[in-house]
Amino acid sequence: MARAPAFGTAAYTVQEDDHEAPSIEVAEGPLYITVETDAFTVRIHRPSGAIVALQDKRAGRELVGFGTRRGSDYLDSARVDLALNVMQVVDERFHDMSAWHLDDVTAETSLIDGAACEVVETGPVRAVIAVKRRFRQSRLEQRIVLYKQLPRIDFETIVDWREPSGREHGIPNLKVAFNARLGQADAWYETPYAAALRPADGQEVPALRWADVGGADYGVALLNDGRFGHDALGSRLRLTLVRSAFDPDPMSDMGEHHVRYSLVPHSDDWRKAGITRLAAGFNQPLIARPAPHEGGRLNRAWSPRLTGSPGILIAALKRAQHGAALVLRLQESFGEAGEAVVEGLPQGSHAQNATITEEVIDDIPDIPIHDGRFRLQMRPWQVATVVVTV
Repeated sequence: MARAPAFGTAAYTVQEDDHEAPSIEVAEGPLYITVETDAFTVRIHRPSGAIVALQDKRAGRELVGFGTRRGSDYLDSARVDLALNVMQVVDERFHDMSAWHLDDVTAETSLIDGAACEVVETGPVRAVIAVKRRFRQSRLEQRIVLYKQLPRIDFETIVDWREPSGREHGIPNLKVAFNARLGQADAWYETPYAAALRPADGQEVPALRWADVGGADYGVALLNDGRFGHDALGSRLRLTLVRSAFDPDPMSDMGEHHVRYSLVPHSDDWRKAGITRLAAGFNQPLIARPAPHEGGRLNRAWSPRLTGSPGILIAALKRAQHGAALVLRLQESFGEAGEAVVEGLPQGSHAQNATITEEVIDDIPDIPIHDGRFRLQMRPWQVATVVVTV
C-alpha cells in the first residue's frame, strides 16, 4: 500500500517480480456474488446489485438484518429492500417551487429486480462488480469496488436520468438507501468546517462530504463527491442522487450523471474513526505518475507536517492572493478545543495570523517559531488562517 505525506510526494521503484500475489477471493453463484476482503465478507444480490450481507470481520458483526434467507422454525424470509446500496425511486406530490423545497411522498419503489450483475475485475488489490439496469425511462450503471486492504466499499455510478416531472408525473427522485443494523443511530452530517447532529426522522437535510449514523461503539459513514441531499430514518441512511424538480426548470437533472460514494463501516464514533479525514481523501485521492528516480525522493517545495490534537486538520495550503507567501488554513473538526503543532518550517520562516480573506491581523503578534515549528491553540470548530513566509 503506497503512502505519501500530506501535501507532499513519495517515490516508489517499480520492479518485476516473479511472485504472483493472491487475488481477492470471489465466489459466484446464481443469486449471489460473495467477496472476501481483509475487513469484510460481502454478499451482493445479482438481480439488484444490493449488498444483502456484510460481515465486518474486525468487529465481528453483521450489518444487514434480513438481506438473505435464514431458515428457522418460524419462517424463511428475506428483505432485499432492507439491505445496503438499495436504489429507490421516490415520487413526490407535484407542487410549485419544487426546486426550493420537498413535499409529500406518494410512492417509494425499491429496485430489487431486473439488474445484470457480473464480476469484471479481480486481483490482489481489488475486485470490481459491474451492475447494469434500466428502470422506467432511465438507465443506471454501477461499479462496486471492494479493496483487499482498505476497509471501505466504493460505488462508481452513472445515471442516465430521463424521468419527466409535472402535474401528471409528480416529482421523481432517485435515492440510494443503506439499511444498517445498528444499536444506536445518532445522525451526524458534515457542514462547512464543522458537523451537525440532527434528528434521524427521515427529513432530507444538506451535508457536504459525509454523513454518519451510529453511536459511541459502532457506526457507518457514507462519503460522497458531490451529492448533498441526505436523510436518516433510524439507522437507514439515504443519499439523493438525482431529482426532477419541475419548477422553475422542467428539464431539471435530465441527462447523464457521474456520482461516486463510499460506504465506511467503523468501530467507535465518527471522530475516532477519522471520517472527516477519510472523506477528504476520498475527494482528493493520491495522484500516481511516472517520475525520474532520485534515490527515493522527489524535489518539492515545503509542505507542512501537522501534529497535536487529532481533530485539527489542514483544510487548505495555497499561494497567497498577493505576494509569495503561503496560506495555511487549519480546521478544528471535532467540536473540541485543541492544539495544532505545525512542523518542518525552514529556518527563517515567519508565521502571522490572518483573516479568512488572507489579510494579516497587524494588532496580533507574529506566531513564534521554535526549532521549525509553531503551536496554535484552537477553539471548537474554529477555522484559523496563517500566512507563512518561507
